[in-house]
Amino acid sequence: MRKTRKQSKQVYVTHEPLTAHQVLEKAAEILAESFKSGEQLNNPQSVKQYLSCQLARKKREVFAVLLLDTSHRLIEYHELFYGTIDGASVYTREVIQLVVSAGEKLYH
Repeated sequence: MRKTRKQSKQVYVTHEPLTAHQVLEKAAEILAESFKSGEQLNNPQSVKQYLSCQLARKKREVFAVLLLDTSHRLIEYHELFYGTIDGASVYTREVIQLVVSAGEKLYH
C-alpha cells in the first residue's frame, strides 16, 4: 500500500484486494502512527479511538500498556498479557520492568 497526498489529506492506494482483517491492520498502523507523530491522548475519546483500532480484532482479553510522554503523546503501545473472555492474569513485576526499560531507552 503506498501513500499519496491529495489536497493536504493523505490517500492510501492499494493495487491488490485486501481482506477485512488486512484493512483493520492497516487502519491500526495508520492510527498508531498519527498518535506517535504528535497527536495527544489527552481525553477519553481519543484514547477510546486509539484502543478501539488496536483491540477491535482481538478474540481474547488483552492487558496493554500505553506509554505516554508528559504532553500525553504516545511513546509506545505494548500488549503484555492475554487471557480468556472474562479475565487476564497480570504480573506487576512485568509491567514495572517494561516501564523501567522504556525509561532507560528514553534517557540513555
